[in-house]
Amino acid sequence: MASLLVWTGLVCYAFFMETAADSVVLSAVVGLILGGSQALSRSLYARFVPVAQSAEFFWFYAVSIKFGASLGLLLFGFLADLPGNLRVSVLSVAVFFLLRLCLLAGVDVEKGAREAREASL
Repeated sequence: MASLLVWTGLVCYAFFMETAADSVVLSAVVGLILGGSQALSRSLYARFVPVAQSAEFFWFYAVSIKFGASLGLLLFGFLADLPGNLRVSVLSVAVFFLLRLCLLAGVDVEKGAREAREASL
């Protein structure tokens, strides 16, 4: 959840960027957290996967990531075209991070991990 808050903060920072130095700062922070946040996402998901069904579950994971990326790009492009201002499009990305944060807040991690272990037995 902290990772999603950092991403949301980065999107807000990108909204207010004005100088080349802002781009360098944004790029550096993205470089620091991108790999870690992806690894956190995969490892959390893996806790909910029964061992015998890992191929099916990770197929769904891979497809859902591609669907989400496509939907995000479509929304970004649509909003960039409407007002003619990319800053509004940048903020649309924050909506996805906040939505994911809300969904994640409702997940009982221990229960999901326990049910995955029971299904693996």
